[in-house]
Amino acid sequence: PPFRFPISTKNGKEGDTIEIAVIGIDTRGNRKRIVCLPKIDNTPPSIKFTRPTADGLLLGRTFDVEFEAKDRFGVKEVRLWVDGSPCALDPNSASKRCTEKNSWIAKVGPNYPLKVQLPKNYQTEQDILLTARAIDNAGNFSKIARLRIKIDPFKPEIFIRSPGQGEVLSDSIDFIARITDNQRLKKVEFWVEVGKKKIPLLTRKKKDLVSDITLIFPERSASTRFGLGKQKFVVYAEDESGNQSTSTREFRIGCGDSTDCPLDQVCHRSVCMVPAGLNQPCGPGTPCTVKTLCIKSSAPFCGSNKQSFCRKRCNPGNKYVQPQTCGSGFFCDKTNQVCIPADGCDPLSNKGCDAGKQCILVDDDAGLCYPNGTVKDGDACSQSCNSKGNCRQGSWCALDQSTGRASCMRICDTKNPTTCAKGLKCVRPRWGFGGGTLNIGICKSSP
Repeated sequence: PPFRFPISTKNGKEGDTIEIAVIGIDTRGNRKRIVCLPKIDNTPPSIKFTRPTADGLLLGRTFDVEFEAKDRFGVKEVRLWVDGSPCALDPNSASKRCTEKNSWIAKVGPNYPLKVQLPKNYQTEQDILLTARAIDNAGNFSKIARLRIKIDPFKPEIFIRSPGQGEVLSDSIDFIARITDNQRLKKVEFWVEVGKKKIPLLTRKKKDLVSDITLIFPERSASTRFGLGKQKFVVYAEDESGNQSTSTREFRIGCGDSTDCPLDQVCHRSVCMVPAGLNQPCGPGTPCTVKTLCIKSSAPFCGSNKQSFCRKRCNPGNKYVQPQTCGSGFFCDKTNQVCIPADGCDPLSNKGCDAGKQCILVDDDAGLCYPNGTVKDGDACSQSCNSKGNCRQGSWCALDQSTGRASCMRICDTKNPTTCAKGLKCVRPRWGFGGGTLNIGICKSSP
């Protein structure tokens, strides 16, 4: 064990250097001498609180403490106790009662700052006693410094009223929050977090605050100021005791897709909108409901007054896939694959079409009025709203399965074969429409 030799310095002068020599001899008579030259320091350091500044101040459960600690030869550390720990009365005590519970140590001068966070059992407003001592480099303890303060353990409460959690918004947003506290509020801030960027909205300080206040910040250019996508609204509040609270609310500016919108709305150009229904007008500012397409069409089909409507999607079919029916009065447009209104004409009587046009079937029960052309029967043709390439009145541009080419063919009524010229027979072909049985045939030479 180490050898201890008590040495009194009471008769020495403060600051004097004394010589202490020690000679060690082992069992074989070997000797060694060492010398040290300490200074005498019997004067304890001094200490006082500089923060909090006075007795009776109201503080939160977390607060800052600073000191003015002085000593001729330097202060080693400052110790702080809460509510009269026995350690403060006898710092050198080895008693089990001196557990250092609720104690803090500061070693960084000149202010020896401490961040005190009281345990959770401080749950009511109450007075507490702060006790502090300084220890110098010689181990001398200062006299006790005391400060009595009041503790307010209650943080401000924040209730965000708007926007709603996960709400999808556009340019107009009202940021609303109610903040309450058992003491007067000292500071309130609103801001929006966009990624790692903080965009300030509102700051209110003590002179504009009370213990219960509702604040509103209207923003009318949100997409320009914050951008599109997910954002976070943050409210910060601090009371006079220094208690701090933060509350957040996530929202979205502009929708990413229709799943971000209410059930009765769709996402259109990053905005949730009530869509137009089937066969209703649509446009850049009016989207269509799901499974429909906004497309321009005219009535009659070959008219010049084209307007946009929400049309049902369809599949015109091919030799492998049966076509989808669009319902009475509509046909499946092969180009856009949507159901387009027919002209409501009769192909055999040509009723429903203006002069110079004829009714050509495009589905089992849907016909369109195309302008008459000049192409003769048997010649190659095309079918469009431009008369060039169209067949003459009474003939259709149909695909000849035997040749694989489209040519003009005279149509006839299979129930009235005499509609064909002499030497021709009314033959019912396999029409590539909806698949129904039609009474429309093609006049062909008798075999």
